[in-house]
Amino acid sequence: MLDKMRKMGFVLDISVYGVLLEELCKNKEIEKAMQLYEDMNDSGICPNIKILIYDLISCVRDERDMIRIVEDRYESLDLKARLILYISMLKGLDNNGSTDKAYHLLCASTGLESAGDFNEGSLFFMKELACPDTVSFKLVVDGLCWADRLETALGLFRDMDRISCKCSVLLYNNLIDSLSRSGRFDECFELLNEVKQSEFQPTHYTYNSIFGCLCEQGDDKGTLAMVREMSVHGHQPWIKYYTLFMKKLCKDGRAAKASNFLADMVQEGFLPDVVGYSVNL
Repeated sequence: MLDKMRKMGFVLDISVYGVLLEELCKNKEIEKAMQLYEDMNDSGICPNIKILIYDLISCVRDERDMIRIVEDRYESLDLKARLILYISMLKGLDNNGSTDKAYHLLCASTGLESAGDFNEGSLFFMKELACPDTVSFKLVVDGLCWADRLETALGLFRDMDRISCKCSVLLYNNLIDSLSRSGRFDECFELLNEVKQSEFQPTHYTYNSIFGCLCEQGDDKGTLAMVREMSVHGHQPWIKYYTLFMKKLCKDGRAAKASNFLADMVQEGFLPDVVGYSVNL
């Protein structure tokens, strides 16, 4: 249809290209999408921010394509659009499994030292960016956590203070969750105390991240201590975690401890559901 429109002399505007690019990207027909993008450039039609970010950058898998898209249009964008494009590129690298490159790119564009190098030719468009924001750091920290690069994730989290980049409760929560899953409870509680002393407050997710991992390990003292702290701060222990904990106690021949744990929960103001009681039957 596009070829027919061209042959018949129709003037193709950005709306026509936009519809086609959106559908090609949805269908993961990346090669055709990039060819159409090149056709737009050759026709002198500038893609808008939606096409650049939400269609192209979000779906391309080849790093060279990402760089080419950014290189073509970066200079014509205002600072806000540049930051959005920058965040999209970090997200694209993470989605492609290139977490290291996202990390090195973030470090290079903020003046932080990293343990590796990023192709300097890919960084030209970062030079005028004053400082990536909290969202940029969250994307990379989350990617490092998923890749089980906890030391690097913690280091980058601490570096945020050095460049005066504001933290967020989501960043704290995701780090606490990842550390809990790795059994690094000392660092979890250190971060939990930091949240309490910061402008933020721990959420039900913060507490349950630690509570769930203590339950999985069958730590009866740690689990009860966390239940008591959650009670003080008005947060409910999640059913799936304390049910798992009681099942584990019963399986290990500690049914009496499971029963005592139920009683302790009631004493702290939490009424377990029927599943919790049935575990002990």
